[in-house]
Amino acid sequence: MDTSTIATTQAFQTWKADMAAQDIFVFSMDIDWAAEPVIEKAVSFFLEREIPLTIYCTHFSKVIDRYKQHPLIRLGIHPNFLPGSSQGDSLDEILDNVFSVVPEAVTMRAHRWVSSNDIYDRLVPRGILFDSNECALMDMVLPYVHRSGILRFPAFWEDGGYLWHKLPLDFSAEGKRIFGRPGLKVINCHPFHFAVNTPYFSWTREIKDRLSRDEYAHLDESGLARITWEGYGMRNFVMELTDFALKRHARCALLHDLYNESPLVQEHQS
Repeated sequence: MDTSTIATTQAFQTWKADMAAQDIFVFSMDIDWAAEPVIEKAVSFFLEREIPLTIYCTHFSKVIDRYKQHPLIRLGIHPNFLPGSSQGDSLDEILDNVFSVVPEAVTMRAHRWVSSNDIYDRLVPRGILFDSNECALMDMVLPYVHRSGILRFPAFWEDGGYLWHKLPLDFSAEGKRIFGRPGLKVINCHPFHFAVNTPYFSWTREIKDRLSRDEYAHLDESGLARITWEGYGMRNFVMELTDFALKRHARCALLHDLYNESPLVQEHQS
């Protein structure tokens, strides 16, 4: 048996059913070319609370390099396959770039969730085993075997998508209803939204439009302070979300751990 038929087995369906009955949070982060103080602010927040974090990397970061051996941190690649990508001009060049940042990567999430057969034809031979390259709008989508044979863990909630839909940025009013259901909840955060405490989607869009790529990538603490929202924003929402998960004694897991518990790994090892 191989990954093309594993999804039809009782073991795989039982594994999914067990996951649906549990209360599991997976916190993940796309660093999206953020400056070092921005990344530090976001990553240290999760580690101070001892929350495991899967980080998808667009570029080399001294902060990430310092934390990469931390037992609560796992890294993946975050390629940008869109036209004008700073990572390269072709699929192979872009993948060469991001794998040079995380050579040991076994997971990926593409910028803007870009996906194609041509991309996955290149990812599988390079050792990608699972991804989180799809985003639901707070719909509980369980892991499934992608047509390429990799295991996919769809995101349940993304900070940017939540802001883009202009949904209420008030965890006390919305949090329990959204996040209180059992099942696998893959959370996707971005350091920039966290650091500047984004209050609405166009806030960060306007900031990024004012800055060059170089200015965005080299924001320092003083520059960050000038563009940080002082009211209730996305950082407050994420802080309350993590408090909610911890107070519920929900399982906070790494995607790597969930993959290693899956029947796909058992099949590969047999």
